[in-house]
Amino acid sequence: MAGIAGIYCADGRPAEVAELRRMVAAVGHRGPDGISYWNAGPIAFAHLQFHSAPESLHERQPLILAGGEACLVWSGRIDNREELLAELAAQGTVPTDETDPGIASAAYLTWGTDCVQHIVGDFVLALWDASRRRLWCARDYIGIRPFYYFWNGKTFLFGPEIRALLAHPLVSLKVNEGMAGEFLANAITSRDETLYSDIRRLPSGSALTVESGRLRIEPWWRPELGLINYRSDDEYAQHFRHLFDQSIRNQIRCNGPWGIELSGGLDSSSIAVSAREVLRGNRAKDGRILTFSVADPDKPWDESEDIAAVVDKAELTSEILRPLKVDIDFFRQRASYWRDIPGSPNGEPITLPMYEAAKQRGVRVLLTGIGGDEWLDGRPECYADLVARITHPGAFGELLHRARSDWRERSNARHWSIYLARSLASLYAPDWFLFRRRKGALTDRGVFSRDFLKRTHLAERMFAPEPESRRFASRAQRGLFNLVTNGFEAHVLEANERETALAGIDLRFPFFDRRLAEFCLRLPEEQRQKGTVWKRLLRNAMAGRLPERLRTKAYKAEFSDLFSGVFYAPSTQERIRHLAIPRHADWFEPHRLQERVAAATKEPGQSSSGPWILWRMLAADLWFEQVVKAVKENSS
Repeated sequence: MAGIAGIYCADGRPAEVAELRRMVAAVGHRGPDGISYWNAGPIAFAHLQFHSAPESLHERQPLILAGGEACLVWSGRIDNREELLAELAAQGTVPTDETDPGIASAAYLTWGTDCVQHIVGDFVLALWDASRRRLWCARDYIGIRPFYYFWNGKTFLFGPEIRALLAHPLVSLKVNEGMAGEFLANAITSRDETLYSDIRRLPSGSALTVESGRLRIEPWWRPELGLINYRSDDEYAQHFRHLFDQSIRNQIRCNGPWGIELSGGLDSSSIAVSAREVLRGNRAKDGRILTFSVADPDKPWDESEDIAAVVDKAELTSEILRPLKVDIDFFRQRASYWRDIPGSPNGEPITLPMYEAAKQRGVRVLLTGIGGDEWLDGRPECYADLVARITHPGAFGELLHRARSDWRERSNARHWSIYLARSLASLYAPDWFLFRRRKGALTDRGVFSRDFLKRTHLAERMFAPEPESRRFASRAQRGLFNLVTNGFEAHVLEANERETALAGIDLRFPFFDRRLAEFCLRLPEEQRQKGTVWKRLLRNAMAGRLPERLRTKAYKAEFSDLFSGVFYAPSTQERIRHLAIPRHADWFEPHRLQERVAAATKEPGQSSSGPWILWRMLAADLWFEQVVKAVKENSS
């Protein structure tokens, strides 16, 4: 929620505030509590206000500092306020006020651009330093708050949504074919590109500087990678509980009622019961915690009994909702509004009813369990680590046990030994061999035309190994780091954020607290999964808090029923048979595309991953259709 936007004319021209106002108007829903502007010569900033923290009521942004020599615009939340204020005091710095932007500006004046190393929380910021004629921007480590930009060597634009950038006359609708190819192939790898050639994103954990007519981007998040080596499982669980409770305590700091998305799974349920522990004894806050859930006892994905067990255990107030009924037109309208890829039938139909119910209750802040899967699930790369210490006691047995468990959950191979052999082959085969094999499959058996593959270098985008810039402690740790920093994660987080912003909700992520994340990154793999027990550390840490039926739960809800209801509907099948892209572009090989469509549109249960991949293709096609329509409207 909230947002920042701005224009910087690097050639010295005065920034056009009228153009900035047009950009802001496209995302005006982000500023229900007011929109403010500031400009000085070549620079102009806008701040879209959304009061979700108590201190935000007193914010005055954009914030002038250093006697008028600098200006900060900020969107976010500082979660380590007390520690950061103590650090500043030790440096002899006293913020002009104790709002989050006030503290952030004091941190900049104390440590310069290294200030982001000291800030824990979700944020984006832009700071104009007039004395250096430098614009500096930064984004939180995981990318909760979005930051899109345009740069042509003379003009730099930034905003919280693609819609804002497209509202400026300099930004065209020219399609980035390479990024479109990644979406169509369901292999999103790029961290900084978008579907438009003129628009990029600032990668998570990075800072951007425009100075002397040049733009440079540097990563600022460089976490410690040495593995933690405690003596017992209890020590790991105790440390996790401390960081988890601290994260929840910081993130429920809000201006008014707050709630929790409660699915009945391990992650959101752990947040709910831990929030009760955090508030216990605080008479001012220890009331009924609001939770919002989507359930349906007649559906296979229903978790009503688990939700009820958590609600009863933690004395919660529960509101149970039904999923939103949607069809293909819902996603067409979403693509038109966002000018981006729409979501999926098992996404917004579940979350939107909760956002609406929360808004009706005056809730502006919701805590979500997103992030638990990323940090606490086991990594398949651990097979290589187990082989590397195969002579250690128990390593061989754990390798076989783990392979059998993962095979049941993740593979359609006929036998677990085949799954293990394939996994080890992919981990140990040379990069050049894997690249040639995958590129050959994409070229010889994929649906894309050879001209498109050659023009976009799609195989290189999807499969070329990235140069190793960090020394990881294990293969599993490297896989985990790549998971949370890849292009797909960036897309998912930004898609979630824009939907919650439109609904008037500030979605917060206790599992993505940086202190907790850096702890999880350094965990030995057996704390994430050992044998058949996944999320082992979370289960151990929640002993005595979660109901036992949930703490020992061995399955996850699976929402293919919702997906099938939309995907196999006649209107969707008709739309799949009349894709827009083949009529306007040479991206596909027609015969192979027809075969792919025929194979994936069989009756439910007759194909495996095909429908999910084809949905991604259809979603991209819905976006492309809207771009073609917009180009025609603009040209007329």
